Amino acid sequence: MERSRTYLGFGLAAIFALIAVAFFLAGQTQTTSAVDGGPEMRLTANGCTADCTFDPGEKFTLAVEVIEGPAGGYAAAQTFIDYGPDLTYDASLLTAIEEIVWPDCAAAQVRGQTGPTWVNHGCLTGLIPPLSTSDFVGTIVEISFTCSAASSTTEIKLLAQGHPDAGTSGAAFVLGDLTTQIVAKVSNLLVTCGAGPAPDTATPTNTTAPPA
Repeated sequence: MERSRTYLGFGLAAIFALIAVAFFLAGQTQTTSAVDGGPEMRLTANGCTADCTFDPGEKFTLAVEVIEGPAGGYAAAQTFIDYGPDLTYDASLLTAIEEIVWPDCAAAQVRGQTGPTWVNHGCLTGLIPPLSTSDFVGTIVEISFTCSAASSTTEIKLLAQGHPDAGTSGAAFVLGDLTTQIVAKVSNLLVTCGAGPAPDTATPTNTTAPPA
């Protein structure tokens, strides 16, 4: 529990820097992008994977799922979510350890909130190298949200590592060598609370024939 608080607000890059110093690991970190395919994470809301609709004020569970992990497994995973101003997230309801449901998460559980509508999570399979690797596919993070009282539509964004808002804390995997990071392919999720905004209505065309 104290470890989670100690690293609050840090990206996994900071954790790996500490491990590298402690165990005299050498080598330059390598980053590979999976934007065009490969390792991928996605968002779901109560299991919904596309346009999701809830009642005003309704609670729902936002989850981050690993759709495909890196070949050979990964020793760390991190996520970064921008949930917008209309949805309510209360970090006091659950601890970082409770929100990170990745079964192979074992140490250095991270939850950071570096902005008013941002939350990021991260975890390692251990602290003492060599770390075990995970080939887990499925839900790794679950967060409780509450819909706005008024109708609203929000695009919840899962930001990849390197995004200007997420920086080094964005969605990514780290391989067992602790020097290779894989930037995850990500996608966004649309959540509507209530009916959402009324669609634009075209002006009806007068089809009545003029009098002869």
